[in-house]
Amino acid sequence: MTLLEGFGPGFGFRCAGLLALVAFISITLGGTAPINKATLTWEAAAPPEGWRAMINRWERLDTARTSAAVAAFGPFLAAGALRRIRRLIQTETLPKFAGTSVIIGFVPVYARVAMALA
Repeated sequence: MTLLEGFGPGFGFRCAGLLALVAFISITLGGTAPINKATLTWEAAAPPEGWRAMINRWERLDTARTSAAVAAFGPFLAAGALRRIRRLIQTETLPKFAGTSVIIGFVPVYARVAMALA
């Protein structure tokens, strides 16, 4: 999406979301997945020396990984909202609700300011 949409409104948000997703994938492939693979060889009756440290490391990595995934959602949501607002401004259409136009006076002004900041 980031590459296909170009440098229009929300480009910065899309890049931030993409960075967070790259962090999520990197932590998964470089941190939690190797630990998961190592634990498959453990004996439950006789875990290896230092197993608690490895579990603690996995928990920290999983917290960082989850945080990265959650952090990616916000920028992508903001980019999508800017895209929708831009389309509404370009077509000069108002949102419809139950067959009637909902007039929100501050939306066009807010949208122009948000697009200028993005």
